[in-house]
Amino acid sequence: MEKITFQVSRCEESGWLVASWDDPTGQGGITTQARDLRELQEQVVEATRCHFEPGTTPGRIGRLSTGYLGISGDGRPAAAGLR
Repeated sequence: MEKITFQVSRCEESGWLVASWDDPTGQGGITTQARDLRELQEQVVEATRCHFEPGTTPGRIGRLSTGYLGISGDGRPAAAGLR
């Protein structure tokens, strides 16, 4: 697999960011969470590394945001109305 793309959303209950990927073959998937984008990126890389067998890890990991996450470029909560 060359690339996988994670859906990223904010958990309404905790306010944390959640990244998830469903294996298209139906063989499970990956879900992880973090307080900010920087930490989420680290969690996604680590979870991806653990999910795949050595030598089969995708070369690229993409991110698809679902809706307004309310975060600035540095991963911290953004001021209201800013994107």
